[in-house]
Amino acid sequence: MLVYPRATDLPSFSVPAASLPGEGRFRRRTHYVTPNASGVRPYEFGDSFNRIHWPSSARTGDLMVKIFELDPASDIWVILDLHEPVQAGEGDESTEEYGVRIAASVARYFLTANRSVGFLSFGRRFDAIEADRGIQQYTRILESLAMARGRGDVPLGDLLANEARRFGRHTTVVVVTPSTDEAWVAGLGALQHRGVKVAAILLEPETFGGAGRTLEVFASLVANEVFTYVVKQRDDLPAALGSGAGTEMVT
Repeated sequence: MLVYPRATDLPSFSVPAASLPGEGRFRRRTHYVTPNASGVRPYEFGDSFNRIHWPSSARTGDLMVKIFELDPASDIWVILDLHEPVQAGEGDESTEEYGVRIAASVARYFLTANRSVGFLSFGRRFDAIEADRGIQQYTRILESLAMARGRGDVPLGDLLANEARRFGRHTTVVVVTPSTDEAWVAGLGALQHRGVKVAAILLEPETFGGAGRTLEVFASLVANEVFTYVVKQRDDLPAALGSGAGTEMVT
């Protein structure tokens, strides 16, 4: 039996918008029905009847269906830090469990908005789910999170450096971590220099019984204009993540 993590419904969650090519817009063909029809093609078995373009079908004498394109929007990548030495707490009140819930909630938020979401982690194994949309993508991410364990031996900074090639100018990266090591902040900075938009969700380890505080990491992130949220043990996630990115550390 595989138990999916409990995702929290986030009324709002802000991340920086990624740069888009041309006039700030780009389009890709998709099998989803969207407001953007770019052309027609012959009907194929399995096509939905609501995609049939009747004027073209009448003109050609054959059934023709509309070709749709995605609305212009950046890909969202959620990166969950599962490096074992930085984890704190036990069971449901651990940074591992909070990180899993937050990753599931952020993925749900963007997938519900028909955004393309990818997922990356390195716990007991390396796990990368390429960015995609829809309920099947959400299921894939939940399955990965259900198996996630904070037993990884790769620090977040190394993970960011090793996987940086995945992220282009049309990508927004959201990192979820309890790490107080500023080395990974430099990794986010390197992505920023390449035009990748970044955001961070910091789990305050001290509130989970761990050592260290995120104060210095928070200051470094804000100084580099990184959208930053801080979540403490027993925080209400919709409130913590829905009030906007932080610019001042609350002590």
